[in-house]
Order: sequence, then C-alpha cells, then structure tokens
Amino acid sequence: MVHSAVNLNNLNRPDHDAYAASANRQSGSRLFKALPTEVRQLIYVECWRASGLRQHVFRRKRPLPPVLRDREGRLVRAEGDNPPSYLDDGEGDPYQPEEGLWTHASCTTDPCADDVRWSSFRRAAPGQSLDASMWAARLRSDWCLHWACEEEDTGHLDHYRRQNRLSRMLQQDLFRNSPAVRRHYEREIEEAPPSDPPARRWAGFLPVMLTCKQMYLESVASIYANVTFVFTDLQEAGSFLRLYGQREPERGAVRSVEVCVRIINALTELYFPPRPSRAAPGAIANNAAAAAAAAATIDDDLEYEPQVVSKYASMAVNPWARVCDLLAGMDNLHDVRIWLDTRDLRPWHKRVSEARFFARLRDVRVKSRDKRRFVLALPELPAAQAQRGLDASHWLEGDEAESVPFSIERGQRPVNWSVHMFYQTPPLPIVYHPPPPNGPP
Repeated sequence: MVHSAVNLNNLNRPDHDAYAASANRQSGSRLFKALPTEVRQLIYVECWRASGLRQHVFRRKRPLPPVLRDREGRLVRAEGDNPPSYLDDGEGDPYQPEEGLWTHASCTTDPCADDVRWSSFRRAAPGQSLDASMWAARLRSDWCLHWACEEEDTGHLDHYRRQNRLSRMLQQDLFRNSPAVRRHYEREIEEAPPSDPPARRWAGFLPVMLTCKQMYLESVASIYANVTFVFTDLQEAGSFLRLYGQREPERGAVRSVEVCVRIINALTELYFPPRPSRAAPGAIANNAAAAAAAAATIDDDLEYEPQVVSKYASMAVNPWARVCDLLAGMDNLHDVRIWLDTRDLRPWHKRVSEARFFARLRDVRVKSRDKRRFVLALPELPAAQAQRGLDASHWLEGDEAESVPFSIERGQRPVNWSVHMFYQTPPLPIVYHPPPPNGPP
C-alpha cells in the first residue's frame, strides 16, 4: 500500500527532464549493461503483474476541520496554526474539497462477471438474518460491483468471520433489539486475544521506482501503459485523471480506466428533462402516453426552467461532466469501462435520461476505435415502453445505440427500495440462551 498525506492536485511530481539530465546511466550495473531495454521492460511488467495489473485508486477518508467563509466569501479551511487553505481558488470544485490520504489496492473483481449481490440477498433467510444483513450492507457499498475488493482491503469482514465474530456494523443491524446477544458478542470481541489482520498483497511499484533515477525513467511509463486504474468515486477519478490523464505517453499517460459508481440522486436530476415553466406541477410525465399528451399541449416556443440542484452544480459543471471531459481529452486511451447504478430509491428507468446523461461520452475515443474496448454497463430496462418513465428518445437503444462510440451491456441491478425497506423493518425477535456456567451437562 502507498500513502500520501498531501493534496494530489498540489503534489510536486518528479521533473522528468531534470531526472533525465541528472540520472546516472548505471553503466556498471549488470541489469542496465547486459540486458537490452526491451528485456528490462518485460521485467518491469512482471513486477506490475505480481502487484496486480488492476489497481483501485482511492482516498482514505479522515476527519476534516470545519469549512468557513472568509471576509471575501471564499471557502477556507484552517488547520491549527497552519496557513488557511482555500477551496474555491479556481483549481478545484468548491462544493467538494479534495482531502484524504491517497492509496491503492489490487483489484480482484472480474468486471465482466454478473453482479451476485441482489440474487444472494433475495436467497438469504427471511427476516434480519446474518446473511441478509451482510448482503444488504454489500448492496449499499460505495464500491458496488467491487464489494469483495473493499472487504479484502479493509479486512474487517473476513477477519471477524475467521474468528467466528460479527463486525460491529452487522451487530447493530442484526441485534439492535436484543441487548443480551449484543452484550455477549461485544464481550467476546473485547476478551478475544489480538490477532493479525489478513496479509496484504505485495506491491512492487514503489520499490522499482525508488531504486534509482534511471530505473524510474524507464519504469514510470510502463506502469501507466500496463495497469488499469479502477475508481469507485467520481471526485477521486476526476482528481487523478486531471493530474495524470493528459501527459505524454513517454512520461506516463493513463491508458486503461474503469469507473464503477453508484450515482447520487442530485446528479441524475440535473439531467432529467426540465419541466415547462408554464405547465402545471404534474406536467412531468411518468410514462410514454402521458409524455405524448403533455407534449401536444406545450407550445414550441415555450421556455423551460433549468434544473438547478445546487449553485455549484449544473449539467455543465458537476463531477460526472468533469470525468467525461477529462476522458475526452485523453489521446492515449486504449480501454475504458464504465459501470453505473443509482442510489435513488426509484428505479433507473424512471429517473435517468440516458441520452442526456451520456451525451458527453460521445466525445470520448479509444485508440483502436473498437467499441469492444469502450464499454458502458447499464441497468436493464423494462421491455414494455409504458413501464418506463420517459419516452423512447431518452434511451440508448436501437439506432441510438449504434451511433455512440461505445458498446452497451445491460445487466441486473439491485432494487434499492427493497434494500431500504429491509433496514426500516424491525428485526425478528431473537431468543438467546447463554451457556450454562459450568459448561454442558
């Protein structure tokens, strides 16, 4: 694992030209003298392969000091005696300060595999069982399809499971109405002897890059050329791609990107078709027939109200648009995969206009122009148009799907409303029988 306590946008990267000018050519080294460059590049690739050719890039969240406004109205964060840091100086998004410790972890999830969380949740025992609570927590994970990577990285669930103990989160969900059981497991956790968490996979990126300047110059471009960078947060993806996405290939430019996120409601509402300003509140159609009837009663020159969720967010300025624009500006892209779901309790086909939401992806291109290298994984749509919340022009199907530069894969997604109701339902009563004080008879 690699950690950095500095803001990634203010990170001072090694000066490639200065390194090249001052690097020792290592003429006395057998590695550099006896082996040609092509062989050394193969050795570097094997180091990356041992570390994992798919790497999650994310921030370790940490408590942040309060954000205030100074006399000039700028957002500012003061940390003790340190100089204040301004959050809206034109460099970043003012509505989302970029803080946290950057790190990476190997990805072990097959991005093409089916998402088993929803089917496993439905097969779990009825009521507030352990299996149902565990799968419900995975359904709400910000890592979504990569829930197994999250558990492997944190080690919490596997660590407790091996010791026959429950995590505190699952205890709260499962035993909140059973104090006796809760006290029993809390006492077991407190009295259990300490043990080491699961061992992490070896990461060989920094050891290679820190060996010497000459090896750094040769290996840095190989990392970005061979490793797929996986993001489960749009803000983190935007920050990373802004720094590393548009560099020259010989200096290390990202070639393979995967984004897997659950979109928040406010973001999808930005792209939802606006309501006519002179129409009644119920003019937003909920099905195709109502949409056609509403369109017949609206004048062509009628002005529309823009969708405003926040003064800092619009269709032009938001985390999703930022990522799309950064991807469109990357000339060295070879593979892109985007997996999306929504946090909305309403289904995808009721509140997401695909034609509007993915309009900016039309400007993204991969080197080979092969649609199989640029994949957009979306939720399934009902076969009947009447069951959808918008008319056919809002969906990437048929001719519309053929006109975009990416291929579309649709798959099953969780029913968020069912998961929400699971957490709202009181658990079934649990009868706990403590063991006899002198052991079994």
